[in-house]
Amino acid sequence: MPGATRIGDDGSKDALAFKNLDGSVITELCYSAASPKKTTVKIGGALYQLEVPAHGWATLRVAQ
Repeated sequence: MPGATRIGDDGSKDALAFKNLDGSVITELCYSAASPKKTTVKIGGALYQLEVPAHGWATLRVAQ
């Protein structure tokens, strides 16, 4: 989104996080292994579980 700011992320070199002007947070996860992976992302005080596909990307958007 235009105007988004990259924010820090901890624990993974295969993730990016951005905060949009509307306060929402976007997290992009990359996974290069041959099978899908379940992972947990913490944004603020909330935990979100998602599955990242094999050799793929997952996007998580959290409205704040």
